[in-house]
Amino acid sequence: TAIAIEEFSKGNLAPGQEAVEALLNRGALPQAKAALEAISLSQQDNPAVSFLRGRLAWQSVQAGNQNYSVDDARRFWQEASNKQPSSSSYMNALGFAYYAEGDFEKANNVWFEALTLNQKVQKVSDPSKDIEQTARKAETLNIYAGLALGLWKSAQEQSGDKRGNLIDESLKLRQKVITDKPDFQSEALSKDWLWSQQAIQDWQSLLAVSN
Repeated sequence: TAIAIEEFSKGNLAPGQEAVEALLNRGALPQAKAALEAISLSQQDNPAVSFLRGRLAWQSVQAGNQNYSVDDARRFWQEASNKQPSSSSYMNALGFAYYAEGDFEKANNVWFEALTLNQKVQKVSDPSKDIEQTARKAETLNIYAGLALGLWKSAQEQSGDKRGNLIDESLKLRQKVITDKPDFQSEALSKDWLWSQQAIQDWQSLLAVSN
């Protein structure tokens, strides 16, 4: 926390951001909150700051903190996406927030956009940067899985051919994820901050559906 606060107070956004991410990764939410409160007014508008605020709200909701809501996370992530529309990470998180709110159409639209952005970056990224490539691939799987869930939920609101097409599309994406990463299951997902308990349950239910 001290490192993050010190960096932010000096106006060093990038190292401060890294320190907050490390706190959030280990679930140190009060410390992350304290660090984010040290950000100067002139930097409040930075999309990375909005994203981290959204992440703090999102993880706090998952931890059962009543002072935050999914709506808070969504608004911060919307803000981050509006300020930096080229970020697939911001779009992906926003998709999960819309999904949690039950707005499956918006979730799907945002995830399709995130997928386009993600693939664009993969085409131009340096293959020698393994860590970057691994992170991108992990994000791609999250987007595919999110879309599989969103399309499945949307299918339940439709009938006839449209319902059938959405189900087919959903199951294709599910298969793609499981083929690429067979252990994309509840145990692995419970370690990913983006995945809420409800989303994990929904994913397990989708895995149980026969083609």
